[in-house]
Amino acid sequence: MCTAIVSVDPASPVPVLLVGVRDEFLARAWEPPGRHWPDRPRLLGGRDLQAGGTWLAVDPGARRAATVLNGRGPLAPADRRRSRGDLP
Repeated sequence: MCTAIVSVDPASPVPVLLVGVRDEFLARAWEPPGRHWPDRPRLLGGRDLQAGGTWLAVDPGARRAATVLNGRGPLAPADRRRSRGDLP
């Protein structure tokens, strides 16, 4: 993912708007935002069908969000690298 946009307006009917563009692997299979993880029933996010996780999710009850953006610096050793779809 290269772009994340966050809008916070407590007075709005949609107090937090979180948008992400996952554009580096257009053919990678995914499911649209939903509650895909039974062990985390409050978590909302798109689901990566290759790794089973997400690249962008929000937990409204905890008032937290997480996203994966482009990394910088040296790569981890191949046996320790995690997929961008590994969140949560």
